[in-house]
Amino acid sequence: MRQWQTHRIKLLISSAYLLKSEAGAILVDTGSPGEEQKLLNHMERFGVQPNEIRLIVITHAHADHAGNAVALQKRCDAPIALHPDDAAMAKNGRNDYLNATSPIASFVRLFADRPFESFEPDLLLEEQTDLSAYGLDARLLHTPGHTPGSISLILPQGDAFAGDLLVGGYLGGVFASHRPGFPFFADNLRQIPPSVRKLLDQQPSKLYLGHGGPLTPTNIEAWLKRVE
Repeated sequence: MRQWQTHRIKLLISSAYLLKSEAGAILVDTGSPGEEQKLLNHMERFGVQPNEIRLIVITHAHADHAGNAVALQKRCDAPIALHPDDAAMAKNGRNDYLNATSPIASFVRLFADRPFESFEPDLLLEEQTDLSAYGLDARLLHTPGHTPGSISLILPQGDAFAGDLLVGGYLGGVFASHRPGFPFFADNLRQIPPSVRKLLDQQPSKLYLGHGGPLTPTNIEAWLKRVE
């Protein structure tokens, strides 16, 4: 089984993840518009050159995760992968309406709703998509709720990357980052608990998120029992 190193890249309002193995490197999410140089600087710090990025995986097409997809593709010459249910949002270069899940989320929306450079994905991610051509022996799950096309990526060693399916802690993870909670925004709030359950059924060892975390299955299970 190939072992992957997971490097978290903390950006202004979200996190991206650099996955590194002897097969090359994968970038999961790309931050908000204008953060491409920060991402490249972190990649260099972790010993990865742009031409070593084999795939750019976008967990969902919100601006704080897909904002630099085009800029990084130009620098890395790597394909962009996204679920088809979020492809229209990426093509529009704007978030769909952000349905706030709390009063504070309504305030956050004022800062989170930004346009980004539009794109069409080179690879559409379905649960049956085989990523071995990119050196990635991972499972894909369609985990909607935050957006229609939200996906989670699970490495064989158990690390899972779930975008904004959940958040860890408060104020984007500034406080109590290990405590699971609903994301600030949800296309369909009712879909989130079953999507989380679907992910837990794959027995991940740890969940890496766009905001806060990482989370353990034990903490998530306790939260899920309260909200299901």
